[in-house]
Amino acid sequence: MYRLFKDHEIRKTRELSEDFWFFYTMDGAADTKKKKVMVPSSWQTYPDTLTYTGKGIYEKEVFCKGNIRFVFKGVAHTADVYFD
Repeated sequence: MYRLFKDHEIRKTRELSEDFWFFYTMDGAADTKKKKVMVPSSWQTYPDTLTYTGKGIYEKEVFCKGNIRFVFKGVAHTADVYFD
């Protein structure tokens, strides 16, 4: 059978997990430094935040174009996601 239209195209994907991200806590301390960490992970495994209970920020700079889709496989409770 001949088709007059293109069947389908498999889009390129890029996995952002299993890569380094920056993490820091939101406890208001002036000495809070960004740490380079692997994701997925838990901040209870980082030496500086073993007993920390509060909010934390993971950030990564990415460049993309076209349509994008985010899939979060490791959010334990809640997350606010900001993309700029």
